Amino acid sequence: MVQKNIPRGNSHDLNASTMATSDVVMVPLANLRAWSGNPRQHFDEEGLAELASSIRSLGLLQPLTVRPTLCHESVEEGLCYDVIAGGRRLRACRIAGLDPVPCLVRDVTEAEALMVAITENDQRKDVNPMERARSYARLIELSKLPQTEIARRLNRSQSWLSSYVSLVSLPDGVQALVASEKKNNSYRR
Repeated sequence: MVQKNIPRGNSHDLNASTMATSDVVMVPLANLRAWSGNPRQHFDEEGLAELASSIRSLGLLQPLTVRPTLCHESVEEGLCYDVIAGGRRLRACRIAGLDPVPCLVRDVTEAEALMVAITENDQRKDVNPMERARSYARLIELSKLPQTEIARRLNRSQSWLSSYVSLVSLPDGVQALVASEKKNNSYRR
């Protein structure tokens, strides 16, 4: 599969120009893997089944956002990709049997990939507070940007971001309680 117009993201800053969207390409499921850096780690099975049913009847309405990666041994040809936005859609496509899958290819750094994933998940109500907190803390670590700049790019206040980041320093038992909360409120100390 020939890839054209893949933007190159070589810097460690979160540069919007390196995250420009490429053309949609069709990628075999075997060449896609869920990105281990995705902030969202828990997926509701019933919700996945409903999304798979929708994909069977309407197709995939929004392409996955992927970045090139090294292929695993089971892939015989072509390029491999980490799904940086659309992990839930990837799982539902596998259930629905949709193969190949439409994807937008972006060549981005780890920090840029995390910013894309956070941005996609930020408006979702079913991402638990600890997944958010860990992803924000990891973004600060990877990007080397101050909290004020990351908060600005997320269109949030620095105190809002700081409240979430502080959750990662809580004892494990308290973190488990916070993660199990159904509502995703802004966290106060």
